[in-house]
Amino acid sequence: MAINMRFKALYYIEFETNCRLANLNIQFTVMRAWLIVLFSLTVLCAEAQKITLSSRVQDKETLESLSFASVWIKGKSIGTISNLQGEFDFHIPTEYRNEILVVSMIGYENFEIPVWSML
Repeated sequence: MAINMRFKALYYIEFETNCRLANLNIQFTVMRAWLIVLFSLTVLCAEAQKITLSSRVQDKETLESLSFASVWIKGKSIGTISNLQGEFDFHIPTEYRNEILVVSMIGYENFEIPVWSML
């Protein structure tokens, strides 16, 4: 009888240990799944970021606003124009931060400036 009780006690301890390990494994798997989801969302959010350049185009000597001046990234097919007050908001992808911004207007020389210097 004493031997049988010892085997039952050992079996119970082994069963309880296995259940705890299985529970920890399930918790670890769920936690790992959440971490993968959070990491994926972080990567997607970082991918979607854009730079917004806001400025005003004006004549250097007279300080007169230049309406409808063209603003673009040199060598890329992305651009905008200034409004009646010479102001513009230019939304560009973050990978263009090392490119050259060009501003042109009829009757003026093109003005070129690195995007990173406007940040």
